Amino acid sequence: MPKSTLKEPNEKMFSMKAIETNVIANINQRHNAELVDFLSFVAIERLAYDVTVNTKFRVDGEGNLFISENEPEAEEDGVAVA
Repeated sequence: MPKSTLKEPNEKMFSMKAIETNVIANINQRHNAELVDFLSFVAIERLAYDVTVNTKFRVDGEGNLFISENEPEAEEDGVAVA
């Protein structure tokens, strides 16, 4: 069963307008960008880690920071492919 259909006891569901859903997505994107900025600061200043556009961060529930590097995106004819 998809996670979005799981319900809490006494939970009610309401449809949202497309603009409301877009605002939530925008807020989430900004929040994630701020979090990456902060984690990049910690990695650079405290850990002397060379952060790149391919750097990936993960924080567990115990306060541990995990840093890894994603594979660079493939390029075709000098144009990045997403």
